Amino acid sequence: EDSVTNPDHGRVWEYFPTEVDKIPAGTLREIYMFRRDAPPVALAHVPFSLEYYAGKLFIGGFHSDLTNNQGYIVTPPAGYDYNLGTDPATVDMQTPYFRATCLTEFNGYLYAGFQMRDTGVGVIAFAQVWERRAAAVSSGSSPWTSASLTASGGVAQPNNRFCGMVVFQNALYVSYFNNTQTCKIYKYDGTTWTTPYTSTASTA
Repeated sequence: EDSVTNPDHGRVWEYFPTEVDKIPAGTLREIYMFRRDAPPVALAHVPFSLEYYAGKLFIGGFHSDLTNNQGYIVTPPAGYDYNLGTDPATVDMQTPYFRATCLTEFNGYLYAGFQMRDTGVGVIAFAQVWERRAAAVSSGSSPWTSASLTASGGVAQPNNRFCGMVVFQNALYVSYFNNTQTCKIYKYDGTTWTTPYTSTASTA
């Protein structure tokens, strides 16, 4: 949503194709709204990717602040009633990139692809794919592991990003776009990342 006219930002809705717990079939219910910045400092966060993993809904968002590369991956509690008017979500990860562009479960892990943008200081890095375990390895540690994959190809451009993920024939495929530099499809078999497709043109 427009951060100027609506400072409460982007929302996630839930659709019920059949009746569930007396909720009529065809109901569209709002279940989450980003509230990462308190009004009147209205900097929009928009839900950009969704994945259900380890009994939770993970929502990847992006931040509209042009000087800030911080986005969020949040997990609202099951059965949350938006009408409570609060933000009950757990910030599962404050991302090092502008957008959490794609989320997919593969082989018992959750994978998140990101987008990098220019923060105005002229430093642009290649986007990465991160990996999440269902639980942290040890108490107090993060379940996320950085840089399962770091993109490459040419010079990192503003908004270079992982565009989408899909599991196909026991492998995870991830598409990558680096503006005028290159486009790739990466493949992960659970052990090794390979690149079955590369283009030198910006063919998305």
